[in-house]
Amino acid sequence: MKKARIAAALAATLLMATGCVPQVLHGPRVETGKTGVLQLSAARSLPISETEDWSDDRFVIGLYGGGRIGSVSADGRTAYSLGAQVPLSGVLLVLLSPPDEALEVLGATSYVDAYLQPNRLPTGMTDYGVGVLVSTALVTPYAQYGRTLGPGASWYTTQAFAYNYRANSGNALLWLPSISRRSADDGRGRAVSYTAGGTVGRISDRTHWGLILAVTAEIGPKK
Repeated sequence: MKKARIAAALAATLLMATGCVPQVLHGPRVETGKTGVLQLSAARSLPISETEDWSDDRFVIGLYGGGRIGSVSADGRTAYSLGAQVPLSGVLLVLLSPPDEALEVLGATSYVDAYLQPNRLPTGMTDYGVGVLVSTALVTPYAQYGRTLGPGASWYTTQAFAYNYRANSGNALLWLPSISRRSADDGRGRAVSYTAGGTVGRISDRTHWGLILAVTAEIGPKK
């Protein structure tokens, strides 16, 4: 029984490590107040060549939960947000069986998110900003640019680069481009975003290409 639990924990750890590519769970425009976020994603590694033995060419499902606090300056021109996001599969893994490996993977795939919108323009104009995601293994600086289409509705692109800063966490350098469409706010602070993106780079000295599709639901300040 104990061996079965350990085997299940290691399998879940491997699955989570494959699916938890760092993702920015918000758009470029900041609103004052607290926002809760839930993201469901599907990620797939793409084969480099027809002759390569590719063992992880399936979609891996990821589920992240998180939240952030936003603040806008008195003149409305500058804003920032601070948040955190955690893979819910990792939390479940630690609760069911807390080996050191599970805690290490949870720390490596949970992120603190700091974001700055330096020039917050009126609704209907462009929004942009810069931020960084940090875990116990990865640093992911990113930039966002988009346009507000209405009350809460927008499209935007996120350009991120993830790299590891720990010698014992493997060699990884990834470019993470994506484009998103956010639905109009329903007046109660609820909205949904649809994202399509990719991963390009190297993991453990191996060229990596991938595809990511995600749906993000959020509940934020009421308008």
